[in-house]
Amino acid sequence: MDNRLSSYNSLRLNYLFVYGTLKIGGEPRQYISGYGINEFLGKHHLDGYTMYNLRFYPGVISNSTRKLYTGKDNDGHIIGELHHVTNRYLEYVTNMEILAGYKVEKVMVNNIETSIFVYTRYLDCLVKRKPIIEWDQYYNGFNY
Repeated sequence: MDNRLSSYNSLRLNYLFVYGTLKIGGEPRQYISGYGINEFLGKHHLDGYTMYNLRFYPGVISNSTRKLYTGKDNDGHIIGELHHVTNRYLEYVTNMEILAGYKVEKVMVNNIETSIFVYTRYLDCLVKRKPIIEWDQYYNGFNY
């Protein structure tokens, strides 16, 4: 591949919806800031997902996944941030999040297709916890 094309592809922008430690002020952000543009596009609401406190960071699952484990309908929603990021930034963060038990899903936030990291481990135990709506609640005390 031509180096110019490779450089261009690493700079292409993507949308990323973040809800936990990747939000502004989160500790991991200082380590990943050198991996490309990360432009904050505002705080947003996302329907169809439920967030849980995993003690040191949050985990999000889709409401349809939650229903598989609980048998109950859920109208959960979460609050997070929408960011514009480069391919390089998204690749780095995706690799980091996959190692922590997340996978990437595509969602619509304000009519914009964006990526979100969804938790994949210990779901049968996770759904027994009390859901939270916004990660900021974590800093106000543990929600178990």
